[in-house]
Amino acid sequence: MTARLRAAAPPALVVLVALAAWEALARAGAVDALILPAPTDVARALWEDRGVLAGDLRVTAVEVVAGLAAALAAGAALAVAMHL
Repeated sequence: MTARLRAAAPPALVVLVALAAWEALARAGAVDALILPAPTDVARALWEDRGVLAGDLRVTAVEVVAGLAAALAAGAALAVAMHL
């Protein structure tokens, strides 16, 4: 378990630093909030609008799974065709 934690720490640190930099740039006004809002603003909007977004979540999930299945099938077919 300790080895797994050590392996996961650097990528997690990179993600946290990237989020902190994004937040700092957004709060400093370096980027227009309409184009790139702060991560905390995104999280707050997701939480506040969860009732509206929940209905579309199922449709989106089904479309993602269908797209992945289609890509898997096409990729497998192309792999077989390349080796014929």
